[in-house]
Amino acid sequence: MNGKKKIKVRRFKWIHEAVPFGKTDAQKVGEEIDALGEDKSDARIIVKARDEKTELHKCFQWDVNEAAYDHWLTTAQRIRKSLIIITTLRKNTIAPVEVEIRAFERIVQDGKVWWVDTEQALSVDELAEQLIDDCLRRLRSISKKLNSYKQVREDVAQIHDGVQELIDRVEQMNKVESEHVAVV
Repeated sequence: MNGKKKIKVRRFKWIHEAVPFGKTDAQKVGEEIDALGEDKSDARIIVKARDEKTELHKCFQWDVNEAAYDHWLTTAQRIRKSLIIITTLRKNTIAPVEVEIRAFERIVQDGKVWWVDTEQALSVDELAEQLIDDCLRRLRSISKKLNSYKQVREDVAQIHDGVQELIDRVEQMNKVESEHVAVV
Protein backbone atom coordinates (compact mmCIF):
# COMPACT_ATOMS: atom_id res chain seq x y z
CA MET A 1 0.00 0.00 0.00
CA ASN A 2 1.09 3.55 -0.52
CA GLY A 3 0.63 4.49 3.16
CA LYS A 4 -2.53 6.51 2.58
CA LYS A 5 -5.54 5.69 4.71
CA LYS A 6 -8.48 4.52 2.62
CA ILE A 7 -11.46 6.80 3.17
CA LYS A 8 -14.81 5.07 3.20
CA VAL A 9 -17.62 7.16 1.73
CA ARG A 10 -20.96 6.47 3.33
CA ARG A 11 -24.35 7.68 2.15
CA PHE A 12 -26.99 8.41 4.78
CA LYS A 13 -30.75 8.81 4.52
CA TRP A 14 -33.62 8.72 7.00
CA ILE A 15 -35.28 5.33 7.39
CA HIS A 16 -38.70 6.95 6.82
CA GLU A 17 -39.45 10.36 5.43
CA ALA A 18 -42.06 10.80 8.14
CA VAL A 19 -39.54 10.71 10.99
CA PRO A 20 -39.45 13.97 12.92
CA PHE A 21 -36.02 14.73 11.44
CA GLY A 22 -37.22 14.58 7.83
CA LYS A 23 -36.60 18.28 7.31
CA THR A 24 -32.93 17.89 8.16
CA ASP A 25 -30.17 16.63 5.90
CA ALA A 26 -29.57 12.98 6.82
CA GLN A 27 -26.19 13.01 5.08
CA LYS A 28 -24.93 15.90 7.21
CA VAL A 29 -26.35 14.38 10.41
CA GLY A 30 -24.73 11.02 9.66
CA GLU A 31 -21.37 12.64 8.92
CA GLU A 32 -21.56 14.68 12.14
CA ILE A 33 -22.20 11.51 14.15
CA ASP A 34 -19.45 9.63 12.27
CA ALA A 35 -17.05 12.47 13.12
CA LEU A 36 -17.52 11.68 16.82
CA GLY A 37 -15.19 8.72 16.35
CA GLU A 38 -15.61 5.52 18.33
CA ASP A 39 -17.77 7.06 21.08
CA LYS A 40 -21.10 7.75 19.42
CA SER A 41 -23.02 7.73 22.71
CA ASP A 42 -26.23 9.68 23.24
CA ALA A 43 -24.39 12.09 25.52
CA ARG A 44 -21.75 12.85 22.86
CA ILE A 45 -24.45 13.37 20.22
CA ILE A 46 -26.23 15.85 22.50
CA VAL A 47 -22.99 17.76 23.16
CA LYS A 48 -22.37 17.98 19.40
CA ALA A 49 -26.00 19.00 18.76
CA ARG A 50 -25.78 21.93 21.17
CA ASP A 51 -23.67 23.67 18.54
CA GLU A 52 -26.25 25.68 16.60
CA LYS A 53 -24.13 25.46 13.44
CA THR A 54 -24.61 21.67 13.20
CA GLU A 55 -27.34 19.87 11.32
CA LEU A 56 -27.79 17.73 14.45
CA HIS A 57 -28.95 20.85 16.31
CA LYS A 58 -32.09 20.95 14.13
CA CYS A 59 -33.02 17.41 15.27
CA PHE A 60 -33.61 18.46 18.86
CA GLN A 61 -36.29 20.44 20.66
CA TRP A 62 -34.33 23.14 22.49
CA ASP A 63 -37.28 24.87 24.16
CA VAL A 64 -36.99 23.42 27.67
CA ASN A 65 -40.75 23.40 28.35
CA GLU A 66 -41.58 21.65 25.09
CA ALA A 67 -38.67 19.26 25.52
CA ALA A 68 -39.88 18.39 29.04
CA TYR A 69 -43.38 17.68 27.73
CA ASP A 70 -41.96 15.52 24.92
CA HIS A 71 -39.92 13.65 27.52
CA TRP A 72 -43.01 13.08 29.66
CA LEU A 73 -44.89 11.72 26.65
CA THR A 74 -42.01 9.34 25.88
CA THR A 75 -41.90 8.27 29.54
CA ALA A 76 -45.66 7.61 29.53
CA GLN A 77 -45.25 5.49 26.39
CA ARG A 78 -42.38 3.53 27.96
CA ILE A 79 -44.40 2.94 31.13
CA ARG A 80 -47.41 1.69 29.17
CA LYS A 81 -45.26 -0.52 26.92
CA SER A 82 -43.32 -1.93 29.90
CA LEU A 83 -46.32 -3.25 31.82
CA ILE A 84 -47.30 -6.88 31.45
CA ILE A 85 -50.09 -8.86 32.98
CA ILE A 86 -49.82 -12.38 34.24
CA THR A 87 -52.89 -14.36 33.36
CA THR A 88 -53.72 -17.93 34.26
CA LEU A 89 -55.04 -20.10 31.44
CA ARG A 90 -57.06 -23.19 32.16
CA LYS A 91 -57.33 -24.84 28.79
CA ASN A 92 -56.90 -28.50 27.91
CA THR A 93 -54.07 -28.90 30.40
CA ILE A 94 -53.91 -30.74 33.68
CA ALA A 95 -52.47 -27.73 35.49
CA PRO A 96 -53.21 -24.06 34.89
CA VAL A 97 -50.56 -22.23 32.90
CA GLU A 98 -49.40 -18.70 33.67
CA VAL A 99 -48.85 -16.54 30.61
CA GLU A 100 -47.31 -13.06 30.48
CA ILE A 101 -48.69 -10.64 27.89
CA ARG A 102 -48.38 -6.91 27.40
CA ALA A 103 -50.99 -5.08 29.44
CA PHE A 104 -51.95 -2.60 26.72
CA GLU A 105 -51.88 -2.57 22.93
CA ARG A 106 -52.20 0.17 20.34
CA ILE A 107 -55.37 0.01 18.25
CA VAL A 108 -56.41 2.30 15.40
CA GLN A 109 -60.16 2.79 14.92
CA ASP A 110 -61.81 5.41 12.75
CA GLY A 111 -58.43 7.08 12.26
CA LYS A 112 -57.90 7.50 16.00
CA VAL A 113 -55.23 5.77 18.09
CA TRP A 114 -56.41 4.03 21.24
CA TRP A 115 -54.56 2.02 23.84
CA VAL A 116 -56.68 -0.84 25.07
CA ASP A 117 -56.40 -3.72 27.49
CA THR A 118 -54.68 -6.53 25.55
CA GLU A 119 -57.00 -9.27 26.85
CA GLN A 120 -60.00 -7.19 25.79
CA ALA A 121 -58.49 -6.57 22.33
CA LEU A 122 -57.76 -10.27 21.85
CA SER A 123 -61.38 -11.15 22.66
CA VAL A 124 -62.74 -9.03 19.78
CA ASP A 125 -61.98 -10.56 16.37
CA GLU A 126 -61.49 -7.25 14.55
CA LEU A 127 -59.06 -5.97 17.20
CA ALA A 128 -57.23 -9.29 17.51
CA GLU A 129 -56.75 -9.28 13.73
CA GLN A 130 -55.24 -5.80 13.97
CA LEU A 131 -52.80 -6.96 16.67
CA ILE A 132 -51.78 -9.97 14.59
CA ASP A 133 -51.33 -7.76 11.51
CA ASP A 134 -49.11 -5.48 13.60
CA CYS A 135 -46.98 -8.48 14.62
CA LEU A 136 -46.73 -9.48 10.97
CA ARG A 137 -45.65 -5.92 10.03
CA ARG A 138 -42.94 -6.12 12.70
CA LEU A 139 -41.78 -9.50 11.39
CA ARG A 140 -41.55 -8.03 7.88
CA SER A 141 -39.46 -5.18 9.28
CA ILE A 142 -37.17 -7.67 11.03
CA SER A 143 -36.92 -9.69 7.81
CA LYS A 144 -35.99 -6.56 5.86
CA LYS A 145 -33.32 -5.67 8.42
CA LEU A 146 -31.90 -9.21 8.41
CA ASN A 147 -31.93 -9.22 4.61
CA SER A 148 -29.74 -6.12 4.59
CA TYR A 149 -27.40 -7.70 7.17
CA LYS A 150 -27.05 -10.92 5.20
CA GLN A 151 -25.59 -8.87 2.36
CA VAL A 152 -22.64 -8.21 4.67
CA ARG A 153 -22.62 -11.37 6.83
CA GLU A 154 -23.54 -14.68 5.26
CA ASP A 155 -24.26 -16.33 8.63
CA VAL A 156 -27.35 -14.12 9.02
CA ALA A 157 -28.98 -15.73 5.96
CA GLN A 158 -30.35 -18.69 7.93
CA ILE A 159 -32.01 -16.44 10.49
CA HIS A 160 -33.49 -14.28 7.72
CA ASP A 161 -34.77 -17.33 5.87
CA GLY A 162 -36.39 -18.68 9.05
CA VAL A 163 -38.17 -15.39 9.73
CA GLN A 164 -39.28 -15.16 6.11
CA GLU A 165 -40.60 -18.72 6.25
CA LEU A 166 -42.62 -17.82 9.35
CA ILE A 167 -44.05 -14.75 7.58
CA ASP A 168 -44.99 -16.85 4.55
CA ARG A 169 -46.76 -19.42 6.77
CA VAL A 170 -48.73 -16.76 8.64
CA GLU A 171 -49.75 -15.08 5.38
CA GLN A 172 -50.82 -18.45 3.96
CA MET A 173 -52.88 -19.17 7.11
CA ASN A 174 -54.53 -15.75 6.82
CA LYS A 175 -55.30 -16.36 3.15
CA VAL A 176 -56.87 -19.76 3.85
CA GLU A 177 -58.84 -18.30 6.76
CA SER A 178 -60.16 -15.38 4.69
CA GLU A 179 -61.15 -17.75 1.86
CA HIS A 180 -62.97 -19.91 4.41
CA VAL A 181 -64.84 -16.88 5.78
CA ALA A 182 -65.76 -15.79 2.25
CA VAL A 183 -67.25 -19.23 1.52
CA VAL A 184 -69.28 -19.33 4.76
